[in-house]
Amino acid sequence: MPEEWQWDDPAIPGESAVFRKVLARPNFIVPNLEGGPPAPAPGAFKCDADGISVYRDELLKSLSLTPEDIKKNTDDHVFGIFVSDVRESGAGVVDSPDDEDEELGPAHSSIRYSAPKIDKPSERRIRERIIDACWLSE
Repeated sequence: MPEEWQWDDPAIPGESAVFRKVLARPNFIVPNLEGGPPAPAPGAFKCDADGISVYRDELLKSLSLTPEDIKKNTDDHVFGIFVSDVRESGAGVVDSPDDEDEELGPAHSSIRYSAPKIDKPSERRIRERIIDACWLSE
């Protein structure tokens, strides 16, 4: 029997932050031509079968890690967003530990939509709201 889709865990407080590693590639980063910080492009928050991979701040801290520790390369970027802003966008957050990553896996969470598949206009709207609410963590 397939596992029921859990898209939001109300036990995760809205004031919690989650962090997304974004590769320094044109499809994922929009440079600020006025010299300010870059912004994530819509491709940086693309949803896969498990959701959008993020790391929850409290869980990182419990492992003595910081958002900076999720970077694999020095030119990667890390963006944060509050769980309340994720929820206001129409998505949710669930913990989804990654057993294949010994260091960061216990802090892994997922931003998810209300169903495994949603229509493209809704997905685009949610991603735009998430991008508008996130900040560069570095």
